[in-house]
Amino acid sequence: MVYRADLPTSPDPANNSFTILSHERHLAAADPDLDRMGIHGGLSIWLRNNTAQIFGWAETAHDHWNGQNTNPNVIGYIHGQMVHILDVLDGLGAVQQDLPPGFAPDQRDANVAPIALIDTPHQTPPDFLNHTIFHLNSIAQIPGAAPDLRQHAGQVITALGMVHTWLEAVKKDAIAVLNDPQLNQPSSLAHLNDLASESGYAYTGQVDPLTGQLEHEGVQQIYNGIQHMIIFQLNKVD
Repeated sequence: MVYRADLPTSPDPANNSFTILSHERHLAAADPDLDRMGIHGGLSIWLRNNTAQIFGWAETAHDHWNGQNTNPNVIGYIHGQMVHILDVLDGLGAVQQDLPPGFAPDQRDANVAPIALIDTPHQTPPDFLNHTIFHLNSIAQIPGAAPDLRQHAGQVITALGMVHTWLEAVKKDAIAVLNDPQLNQPSSLAHLNDLASESGYAYTGQVDPLTGQLEHEGVQQIYNGIQHMIIFQLNKVD
């Protein structure tokens, strides 16, 4: 018994070196530019994993806050978590612009932050979020793409727009926490609450509190959706 799968090999008229399949390979398996930098795995993997790291740091910073009893060691720890967050959002090469005087990038983040997660679309290679959107946009615009594939790519791009909004809010709150030398006032907790919520939405999505249904997807659902895009139907060959 013989089966076959028709792979989406339609060429990209905007870039003859790409096909639908190669765009999907960049998203889910490997990107040559990243491979040359020692960053192995598809863009969606790094988008998911780095957002998960940010969520974890935001959560632990929030959990260590102890109101007016937040001692200097804990304040230093929370500040360190904010540096980690900004390292990953900005990338180590650009993070200094968002760090207040007296703070420096943490070189321990070199394995997760050689490239920004957001907001450097014009660099080579671009940040993970915009790089992902580039390949999804390309798939959606290739004439040979199946209608359902185009629709799926468009839905993922829309979801990534919400993720970007949440991660921008995370950046704003992380900078505010770093600029707070005391971190023992209610305003400090408000920023930490927002950080935990926003990074959680970016990672796992936002649930409607009234219905309990997922209202906006996070990168975990986006990652699963991209994996679903590269499932190929096997058909029996007569």
